[in-house]
Amino acid sequence: MMQKILHVAEVSKGGVISVMDLLVKSQADSGDFQQVIRLCPEDAPRVEHSGVHHLHFRRTGRNLASHIRLIYAFTYAVWKEQPAIVHLHSTFAGLWCRLAAALIRPFRPTVIVYTPHAFSFLSHTRFAGIYTLAERLLSSLCDAVICVSRYEFDAAVKGGLAVEKLRMIYNGVQDQGEPSKAQDELTRVLFVGRFDRQKGFDILIDALQSLENKPRLRIHAVGAADREDSNITIPQTIKLLGWLDPRALAEEYIWADVVVVPSRWEGFAMVPLEAMSFSCAVIASNIPPLAEAVADGSGILFAPGDASALQAIFVSHSAEEFRQMGRSGAFRQRELFSFEAMTSATLKAYAEVSAKPKSKSSGTTPQA
Repeated sequence: MMQKILHVAEVSKGGVISVMDLLVKSQADSGDFQQVIRLCPEDAPRVEHSGVHHLHFRRTGRNLASHIRLIYAFTYAVWKEQPAIVHLHSTFAGLWCRLAAALIRPFRPTVIVYTPHAFSFLSHTRFAGIYTLAERLLSSLCDAVICVSRYEFDAAVKGGLAVEKLRMIYNGVQDQGEPSKAQDELTRVLFVGRFDRQKGFDILIDALQSLENKPRLRIHAVGAADREDSNITIPQTIKLLGWLDPRALAEEYIWADVVVVPSRWEGFAMVPLEAMSFSCAVIASNIPPLAEAVADGSGILFAPGDASALQAIFVSHSAEEFRQMGRSGAFRQRELFSFEAMTSATLKAYAEVSAKPKSKSSGTTPQA
């Protein structure tokens, strides 16, 4: 049996916490660890498992006070619990916790694994060069960096991150079988995610503007704006559901024929995979990480940011055509993006870096 493992996330909702919790529950079930510890914001949904030890910090937003509380909670957890492995999820957890770990590792040695879930430099903003340099320097403070798509792996290599530390492990989701879908002429459309620029919620709104009176279209949106200064005007034709617990979210996926993912950038989003597992067609921006997921008849790609192209897809396809794509997507998910493949590959990565934490590891070429 291995020793303790600590998972850390700075966010409480969305794909990052979904991936982390799949790993947490799997590792708690497996018996491979003496204890699985989960550190995340106090408003994050709780993982109901007797083998999971919960630690929290208070997060009031992406601000200095919240980051300081994260650093304190992380440092205390590592010092007290002495985990053999620390797995950091997403950019800010990776930033602050790698810096904190560098100070205490001489006294509390541990293996550090980092999954960015989309490097900040993939946003292609004017700060991309600074973000790339930061990730390159911070990579020296961890033992492995897990990239969740071939695109992200290639971007990391191009950005100068140490190749011997990189692993490519696709996100995976659990198979949902064959959910029963309505068989009428209505097209049921679902959006899941933050209402922000990265996730492209404004693109979906623009696409729907001239479709407000389309009688055979129903749109639900799960999520919320991430920032208080969000000025997006949401039409009344979109039913807003807020953030949902896993059971309620599953009901929305079962309800939907189509899931729209109009993101401007991603590492490898969970939403398309979840949609496929529930036999939903996926309409997504044609950016490399989404194009990796949406193929083989599982959905339709459109030019990034092109609301007119997205609108045309709704106009030119019937509900039954979307349902056929959903059936193809379910097969693709089971073949390539399974929960079992993700968890086993992650355990393999832990074993490799734990065996030789100070040396170059094998298996650094991209592997699905």
